[in-house]
Amino acid sequence: MWIFLFQIDPDEHLIAPVLHRRASIRTNYQGQQDEDTLRLYNIPLTLYDITQSSTDEYNRHLAHLTYLTPEQIHVIKDIRRRGKNKVRNMIDKCISIQIAVFFCKFRLQHRIVENEKQLMLKVY
Repeated sequence: MWIFLFQIDPDEHLIAPVLHRRASIRTNYQGQQDEDTLRLYNIPLTLYDITQSSTDEYNRHLAHLTYLTPEQIHVIKDIRRRGKNKVRNMIDKCISIQIAVFFCKFRLQHRIVENEKQLMLKVY
């Protein structure tokens, strides 16, 4: 499946104001839970190191920590998977919104052209 992204120039008089939403409580709670789990299992990495580092950095961290138990490694991988899934879902939502906005602008432009044609027919 091909997805084409287009940059859309905003038209202030056509776009409704955007409402800002607070960060969900579940996300903050999950992050706190993950930090507590890291402390509970005595894992010497931060949540940022696990979820936000590149694959190479992440693998380097794990290679240096050879003394970790399989359970600790499982916890680290579980936290990283959840963090990456969250980012992937956010990117998918952004792409869907971009496509929806593109098609809305296209339909709006089409309606404007149709209305102008009808007005021209009424005038003549």
